[in-house]
Amino acid sequence: MTDRRPSKQLPTPKAHPDDSSPGQDAGQDGVLGPQHGQRDACDWGFRAIVVLVAMIAVWLLWMPWSGEISRITMRRFQLQTKSFLAWAVQFPIPAMYNFANEAEIDSYPPGLVDPIFAESESRYLNHFPVRCITFADGRYHYLHEGRDRWITVETRYRGRRLESRFHAHVNPEGRVELNRLVSETSK
Repeated sequence: MTDRRPSKQLPTPKAHPDDSSPGQDAGQDGVLGPQHGQRDACDWGFRAIVVLVAMIAVWLLWMPWSGEISRITMRRFQLQTKSFLAWAVQFPIPAMYNFANEAEIDSYPPGLVDPIFAESESRYLNHFPVRCITFADGRYHYLHEGRDRWITVETRYRGRRLESRFHAHVNPEGRVELNRLVSETSK
């Protein structure tokens, strides 16, 4: 059986003036919508993110074929960019697992006759190999005794190689100093 009673229509609630967001006005029927003559606002933040993601994708896709892009990116890993701005522009580009990064920390300067029992330590790092001496536990582990350390950093990618050498020591004020010894060696 169906109910044949007349149905009552409930009135449509009117929008309260405080419910409308800026740029919207409640019409006669209580429906919120754009003000007369105003176009939908453009989301520039979203567009900027899309452009940034597209640029990063192009950079990463071209890296295997462009020697210059891979060289610039490898220099970033070894803190060899020409300026902070050049380094910062590359900051959004993912840093992990792109290259083979190896750092060797030694107690003796390069070129000195190797002692019989060498004390050098070599380790692979996901990204930014210089951080093995400049960051947290590495800085403490290698420099807490006040001894000088020599660091050789090597980054490899698809037959290309970039090497840097640094001298790290603690100055009389107790601050760590990191000096580049040799300009880049690349192949």
